[in-house]
Amino acid sequence: MDHGTPSAPLRDPVALGDYLSRLAAAHDAVARAAATHQTVLDSKDHWGCVVKRNPVDLTHLGVDYDLIGVSSQPFGEIVNQLATIERLLDALRWAQSNGASEVLECHPSTSRGPADTCSHDLVAASDGTRLVFEVSDVAGESGNANRKMDKDLVTLEGCTCGNAAPVRKLLAVSPQSGRWLQARAVA
Repeated sequence: MDHGTPSAPLRDPVALGDYLSRLAAAHDAVARAAATHQTVLDSKDHWGCVVKRNPVDLTHLGVDYDLIGVSSQPFGEIVNQLATIERLLDALRWAQSNGASEVLECHPSTSRGPADTCSHDLVAASDGTRLVFEVSDVAGESGNANRKMDKDLVTLEGCTCGNAAPVRKLLAVSPQSGRWLQARAVA
């Protein structure tokens, strides 16, 4: 899968603090590379289309390359993925502050396991409970652009990860999406 931002799936459980540090370092390195990325064009015609697709060089980041996975990635894709990874970092910090000590599964970008498996954006272990997260940074006034959270809720509803331990199912979303969810719960 590797779309060019931290993305390598876990093979074995890892200490949450260690994974959080590695993912934050990879995020910061990719963000710095994207922030310094400049495209000079002779014409401003189709500037957005060109800049969005222009690749950012990720070969000299000096971080854990296993989390990056590619040598370049289009600028627009990096922006979208880093926003989602920032929500994932928030979820990891929240899980850590609520007693989670291990990351069992993590898919920082859009990839995950086969559809017939119980695969989620993040699964952490906390005192015999699994914390199962779907992570999203959807944009838009409704907080649910492209009905992403509806899909995430269906994914969480179908979660079967609790066969071995109790499960807490969570969405990690933007403040706008959080307000949309709260309004939906009241309605």
